[in-house]
Amino acid sequence: MRLRRAFLAAVIGGAWAAVAVGQEKATKRPKPQPVPIDESWRGTVADAALRQPEPPGDAPSAQPGQAPGAAVASPPAAAVPPITELQNVVPKPTAFGNVRKPHVLRSEKEAAEHFDEGELAKLKQQVDFSKQFVLLFAWQGSGQDRLEHAVAESYPEQVFFTYKPGRTRDLREHVRLYALRSNVTWSVK
Repeated sequence: MRLRRAFLAAVIGGAWAAVAVGQEKATKRPKPQPVPIDESWRGTVADAALRQPEPPGDAPSAQPGQAPGAAVASPPAAAVPPITELQNVVPKPTAFGNVRKPHVLRSEKEAAEHFDEGELAKLKQQVDFSKQFVLLFAWQGSGQDRLEHAVAESYPEQVFFTYKPGRTRDLREHVRLYALRSNVTWSVK
């Protein structure tokens, strides 16, 4: 038995030879110890009771590095999202064309060419043409056609539209309307 153990130790390696012979492994891994969680950052109930709410009508408190009494301004781009899908607006039949070349509508006058008066009123309720423009995708194709969009996290944002043609041979009308912020760039693949 010793000769077999010595042979295996020489061929395979020390600790594994003992396991091959049927004995318990010579070295064991230590069990991982739980890491204590530092919760010192959490405030207590007493801290919350000491904080006084600001009276209404006062200017918001100054942030670090800012003069006391100075108002904190929010970024203007946060008011309008980079892309919004518009709902319940139907274009005229003459608006249908190529899905890879959508109609770009930058004013109410351009939108009036592709929408009736009632539909144009619905569009005006959803879009502010001074801050946004509209992309009108209207095409005929398979019922399984898909148009998806992705927003790249940059400033100004970039929107990428991806067209995936369907595999069925049925002919359907597809309409997608998107309102994009004025400084957003876009492309269709």
